[in-house]
Amino acid sequence: MNHFRLPALPRFLQLHQFLGPQYREDLRLVVLIYEKFLAALRDDDFLAGSQSIQSKRDIQPGSVFDDMHNCAIDLQRHLQRIFFESGEDLL
Repeated sequence: MNHFRLPALPRFLQLHQFLGPQYREDLRLVVLIYEKFLAALRDDDFLAGSQSIQSKRDIQPGSVFDDMHNCAIDLQRHLQRIFFESGEDLL
């Protein structure tokens, strides 16, 4: 199988077999956040509301956009753990 022909998410999930157990939860959470972003991008109300957001200052605390911003921060943290802290697990 040519792994590079797979869509990005299935290729990313192939890392599971190489990650130590301490990083598998990060992988699971990346997928959950990915699914949350996909759901938001299918939501017409979310898309319409996002048009008025030009910077982080425009995000109201406690809003769906604040939640998505926090998810983006979490996503970055989990990806950083997988790619930069798992080190020799991936080599």
